[in-house]
This record gives sequence, structure tokens and C-alpha cells, in this order.
Amino acid sequence: PWGGQLFFKQVGQNFAPALGFINRPGIRDYEATLSERTRYRQTYLRSLQFNANGIWITGLDDRLQSSQLHFWASAINQRYDRVNLDVYHHFEDVPAAFKLPGGVPVPAGKYEWTNIAGTIDTTQGRAWVITWTPECCSFYNGSYFKSDLAVALRYHDLIEFAPHYVATWINLPTGYVAIHVFQTNVTINFTPDMQLVIQEQFDNISRSFSFSARYRWEYEPGNEVFVSLGQNALIPGTRFEPQTSLFSIRLGNTFRF
Repeated sequence: PWGGQLFFKQVGQNFAPALGFINRPGIRDYEATLSERTRYRQTYLRSLQFNANGIWITGLDDRLQSSQLHFWASAINQRYDRVNLDVYHHFEDVPAAFKLPGGVPVPAGKYEWTNIAGTIDTTQGRAWVITWTPECCSFYNGSYFKSDLAVALRYHDLIEFAPHYVATWINLPTGYVAIHVFQTNVTINFTPDMQLVIQEQFDNISRSFSFSARYRWEYEPGNEVFVSLGQNALIPGTRFEPQTSLFSIRLGNTFRF
């Protein structure tokens, strides 16, 4: 019923990966997690879990740069519906001013804030699934609210329609920004071996729209037809400005000896 983890990582000041990237060189990363879970039988609850997690980032001089303390409780019923309650405490030592999306500046300085979040996540066993995570109410020295809502609607095993909407409102003394990200996934299973997946995404900061459609048919085991169509565009206002278009066909065949 008890679990825990200790983690330490150090990144040198001159570390420069040839592949990939790193946000902050010259740091030490300390992490610790402790959890306790109680399991139930023949009751409404399946399990009740309490967790604590801490992350501390320091420079190579051991001066604290940022930290996060996270405490949360999770309750799961026998159908695997889940409810979470989270408390976050953040610390950031900002050495130089930077800008949030929308051009809202955050001045250099030391900041501390505490947020509360919750999650409602229904079981995957139903024809409909809802996952909603609201979080508030602070961010640096201003106010903050974020709502992450995902829905999945299924019709038997044939069609799944899954919209996802993330909205963030940030109000600082230096300005206000609202960030909206819309995403939709549609999956159509014509047969167990033939599938069409359609994805769309748009956000109000970059005004970028992305669309992709992927068709896959495995007409024999190991042999398939794959067709992909993609489109990137900008929607600065009411106009639709195409940027990049992509179309590809792939034929796969397995030779057996």
C-alpha cells in the first residue's frame, strides 16, 4: 500500500545535446514522491490514494531556482470512475523578464503561489467519457484559471467523436491574456481492419489551424494500404490562408519464405 521514489539529475553548464534540446543547463534536479493506497472490496470504492510529490531545481551553486510541491488525493469506484483533488505550491526565481503568450511580460523577481485543481474522469467502459480538470487561482503575482475538458462519444465500435477544449485565462498587473486551444478527433472503424482517423486543431494565439486524415486498410495480415492527407493554415480573421499541404500513399507488403 505504500510507495515512494527518489530521483536526482545533474546537467552540466556546457551540456549541449546533438539531438533534442534542454530547457536549462547547469542545474541539479531533486525529486521525491510518497504515496499510500487503500483498496476495498464489496464497497462502492475500489481504492483511495494519497500522494505527495516535491521537485526542487537548483543551480550548480545549490541556489534554489524553482520548486513545486504537489499534494493530491484520488478516489476510484468499482466502475473506474475517478475523482482527484490537487494542491500545488510553486516557487520561481525569475532571473530575467520574459513574455507569456499574447506578449504579456513577467518581470524578473521571486514568486510564490498556490493553486487548487480537481479532476473528474469517467470510466472508459461507457459509450461516453468525460474528463474535466479545472485549476485556479494564482499565477506569478496575478490571477489564473484553466479548464481542460475532453469528451469522447462512441457508437458501438464503429465511430468515436472526441472534442477537446483547453482554455486558460491569465490576468497579471502587466496585462491579460486568454488562451484557447480546440481539438477534435474522429475515428471511423469500417471493419476491424479498415480505419479512418481525422484530427483538427486550432488555437487563438498563433491562429494556426491543422488538419490531418489518415486511412489504413490491412487487407491481409502484414499487407496494408495507408493514405494520409494533411493541411496547415492560418486563420488571422475570417480569411483562410493555406500554408502547407501534404498527401501521401504508402503500400506495405510482407514477403514470407
